Amino acid sequence: MNLTIAENGNNQYKKGENDMLKVRKIQNGDGINFTIIHNYKPVNFKVTLVERNFLTKVYEFIFISECGKYWTYSAYSGGNTGFGIDLYSICETSGERFQDYKIISDDIEEINEIVAELTLKDEKKREEQLKELYEKTDRINKLPNTFETPFKGLVFIRDEAEFNPVQSSYIRGGKIYLKRVNEKYFNIEGLRYYTTRNDGRKLKMFERAYGDILSNNGYKTRKEISNAFDILLKQNKELEQMVKDA
Repeated sequence: MNLTIAENGNNQYKKGENDMLKVRKIQNGDGINFTIIHNYKPVNFKVTLVERNFLTKVYEFIFISECGKYWTYSAYSGGNTGFGIDLYSICETSGERFQDYKIISDDIEEINEIVAELTLKDEKKREEQLKELYEKTDRINKLPNTFETPFKGLVFIRDEAEFNPVQSSYIRGGKIYLKRVNEKYFNIEGLRYYTTRNDGRKLKMFERAYGDILSNNGYKTRKEISNAFDILLKQNKELEQMVKDA
């Protein structure tokens, strides 16, 4: 068996910066060709850049045999000679899985040129996305922190939105909660805590939590409390949409 290593290297693409780009520029130390024994005969494989359509275009490296009959994802450390391939991971190019791939190139220089171009496009797109997420975070935090309800003693509050791309790929916070006026603590699951997955209502739980305040507002019967619940749910939904549209 033999293993060929790339002799020319370039800056690598940082992992996680692109959902579409599952590849980096080929550089020093990267394996590009290898030979294994398959069906008791040597079979040579070469790295190939491919495109796969999975919701969006995804670019990946696979290895295709020089005879064009087989393909696999990669070699691994192990085996009697120190590296090899799990025989179950060798697939035939005539199979259905290979039809998902579109071959882009198996020329190393061309691959690196293509990956460099894709990386530049992705970095620009990422910068635009980060800018929009930072700006949206600011827009959310410029919204009021407190919203009056039709019921004295109850308010909706909005917590601060935060975006840190190192910790998360999405904006955290900016959620809407129902809170008793002048009370420090509130249900961190919001008004949704009193609803079910299929949009049903946990009216008894809601009444135990806020029945006293609603009673002070003239909502005392089960029907009246149910109507008050509907009013608050509607307002909660409107406020959540306002944050979403910020």
